[in-house]
Amino acid sequence: MAQTQRAALAEAPRNGGASAALRPEAGEDGPLPAEPVDIEARIAEDLEALSPRERWAVLSDSAKELSRIEAARLMREMLSRRPNSVNELAEAFGFAPATVSDIVRGKSKEGPKLWVLIAMAELLGLELDISVRPR
Repeated sequence: MAQTQRAALAEAPRNGGASAALRPEAGEDGPLPAEPVDIEARIAEDLEALSPRERWAVLSDSAKELSRIEAARLMREMLSRRPNSVNELAEAFGFAPATVSDIVRGKSKEGPKLWVLIAMAELLGLELDISVRPR
């Protein structure tokens, strides 16, 4: 992050918030685009420019990140249905309560494995539904 952006973030509460502080200024990283950028098209172009090995690495890392985020969301939803369920899950799986809490808050590096989500749903009396649908 550029030094000017760090300083702008420090002043963000007084100057329009963090999103305003992170907007690039003309000349900082080149001129600002005159037209909005089609992000999806840009990402597709960038992926096409990669070698198959590089593309696999990018997509694999992205999938892990999405899995971690979605697993945390699912765990929060499941845990919201039962009081004391963090301790119950920690005890059932042999985890420290702090570990379960970190997973729920999305603070773990990879999130839970699929078997953990299935076992959690079973333990809490819930049905786990993972679906794929057309775009």
